[in-house]
Amino acid sequence: HDYTKEYTVQQHLQVLASYGQAAAEDELEAPKLLHARTAALIAEKEYRLSPEIVSAIRWHTTGKADMTTLEKVIYLADYIEPTRDFPGVEELRRLAYTDLDGALKLGLEMTLAMLREQKRQISPASSQALAYLTKGK
Repeated sequence: HDYTKEYTVQQHLQVLASYGQAAAEDELEAPKLLHARTAALIAEKEYRLSPEIVSAIRWHTTGKADMTTLEKVIYLADYIEPTRDFPGVEELRRLAYTDLDGALKLGLEMTLAMLREQKRQISPASSQALAYLTKGK
């Protein structure tokens, strides 16, 4: 899922352009989001991975509404992996084993709160993911 994580912004933009795509506004403001799209494109086009795996790669940084179980697991695994150290990570790790949707919702709430505090743009996909979980769908 992090195949292109070390690419420069220019390399990400080149990959997107090679597939007829452009970066979204939230990705340009937070370029670390770009690796999810570029890795998914390469996984799909060059490695011909299944649509389910490609989608999990694509949404592992922002989440999205109505995520599959695989998408949720990859998102959370990336968010709470052992090298992560931030307030609330231990609670998230515990919750991930008992309540996948609850952990996903809490993780999204934490991310959106941090972005608001830093006055940074929030990905529409993240907002939609949280709204979906909050509505209980």
